[in-house]
Amino acid sequence: MSLSIKELNYDNLDELKKLESALKNWFANPKELNFTDSEMRYPFDMKKWINVNYKLNKIQTVVLSKDDWIIGYGGVKFINKGSRAHIAQIYLDLEQRGNGYRNKIINYIQDLSVKNKIKTLTITAMKKDKSSLELYRHLGFVEKEKSGNRISLEKDIR
Repeated sequence: MSLSIKELNYDNLDELKKLESALKNWFANPKELNFTDSEMRYPFDMKKWINVNYKLNKIQTVVLSKDDWIIGYGGVKFINKGSRAHIAQIYLDLEQRGNGYRNKIINYIQDLSVKNKIKTLTITAMKKDKSSLELYRHLGFVEKEKSGNRISLEKDIR
């Protein structure tokens, strides 16, 4: 088994095709799509996903691959250069959960943020997503704000 994680190159059509295949499979369920990205509507549309996430919101995507197949991804938005970054999305294939792979994605994003001289990393979780909240707290994120059904957490990474 070969596990790798890297930043997605949006100019590489082969990488985009692999990501599109994975996303279409994962987001065939409208609840998974809405839970992961509330700006997206069912059915999943890759062109819209690229426009909303990459072009409009400037989210940098990292992909986790196992044996050259994408099994998860994370998105990070650098809000204030040298100050804040926000983990906008994290998704892991249902069959791959429970193996510590979300940790790998978050740690990679944290390392990428440190390289970009970011001081604070933030993430938002749904109140009912107990496993994610537990993971984020385990990784050093602390709760900062509750709003509706969401909890905002942050971590000082200086």
